[in-house]
Amino acid sequence: TWQKDQESVMFVERDGGRFKFVLDYMRDGQVSLTGQGQVSKESLLKELVYFGFSDVDPSSISIEFSYLEAPKHIAKITEKYQEKLQEMNRQRDDLNLLIACTTVAHACCIRYMTTGNFTLKFETAVWDNSRYRSTYVLKEKNLENALDFQIMEANKNVSITDQSLNKELAQYGLRSSDYDVHSQQYAEANRSEETHGPIIVSLILSKLDDGDE
Repeated sequence: TWQKDQESVMFVERDGGRFKFVLDYMRDGQVSLTGQGQVSKESLLKELVYFGFSDVDPSSISIEFSYLEAPKHIAKITEKYQEKLQEMNRQRDDLNLLIACTTVAHACCIRYMTTGNFTLKFETAVWDNSRYRSTYVLKEKNLENALDFQIMEANKNVSITDQSLNKELAQYGLRSSDYDVHSQQYAEANRSEETHGPIIVSLILSKLDDGDE
């Protein structure tokens, strides 16, 4: 026990609002918290551990909401949900951009190594005048233009800039300037339906100088 002399007064410097729920747990082995939020389930679990209760089943602590309290709590949990969702969306957008830049940087490095050219152009569609309405037509995908299709796919739904791309190009000792994406209506071969999207990407590479990041 904490107290050797049962007649003496013992002072415990803990939150009184939580302690009454500790007493409820001592008496009944379970606790029902109000939905007002002054005492959270997590804080009560920590309090029980402090007072020597181990292996407390979280399901022994329930939270009750009254009809009158519901609007307040709905607004509170909705606000927390929206804040969390906004942060997750930001993280998703950052990750999507990183994936796209990593893909483009890899393709640029391969194209430079195989051609020796610093001025790069990737394209997945050609202008076709033979149709009833002239338009760009998607090329047939093959090993020779696989990098072109990778580049176009990476540029869908993200906005890549020289600044964001250069962070990934740096690992190859390269940097980009004049990164440009040309989007246009195009159709697949033997199909009349048209789609709008990136079909040409151009940029100029250069080698990083010593000391450049």
